[in-house]
Amino acid sequence: LARVLEQAGIGMGDIEAIGVGSGPGSFTGLRVGLATAKTLAAQRHLALVGLPTDALLRRAAAASLGAPRPAAAAVILPAGARDHYLACPDSDPVLVPPDMDLLPMIGARPVVAVDVDGAAAWFGPVDAAARANGWPGPIELGQSAITDLPTAAMGLLDDLLARGDVADPATLVPRYVALPRGIAPATAAAADALDAAPGGEGTWSPGSR
Repeated sequence: LARVLEQAGIGMGDIEAIGVGSGPGSFTGLRVGLATAKTLAAQRHLALVGLPTDALLRRAAAASLGAPRPAAAAVILPAGARDHYLACPDSDPVLVPPDMDLLPMIGARPVVAVDVDGAAAWFGPVDAAARANGWPGPIELGQSAITDLPTAAMGLLDDLLARGDVADPATLVPRYVALPRGIAPATAAAADALDAAPGGEGTWSPGSR
């Protein structure tokens, strides 16, 4: 972080707000990122904003689609060794196994695929459907979105700040979608019971499990 600030020619005193990726994504990556962002925001009394991964990628892909505003794209991300996250606009991300037919959920939308195996059996129909509907290939669109991700992150952060959509560091939790390996449902339920408030620190992805 110190090197990044130095390269940008600024210091921590110039930072007014922190945006942090809230998932879906890897359990460890989300946890480390949020812990770092929460600590900095709490210590320095900075505004903290959660940035959903799928919203960021959707916004970043909009330029490639020629859309002035974020396109209604479906986002596919890896989840563990075999499964995937599928996030469609206006709905919670879901965990899908490799043998699930994604086309009924995706429909005629463009698809942003990041870090997926283009040779996988499930991917062929998704890729063919996207191209048949006149959209770029999902992997190509994903690569374009990654390139434009920094700009998309700053834009989404600005938009959420303007709306006053600021998170409480004590209650912002990752969008895990599924419980991490080794966490039993009973354990998650016990953690939920520790903090009954919506989005409390004991909550595992409210509404998304």
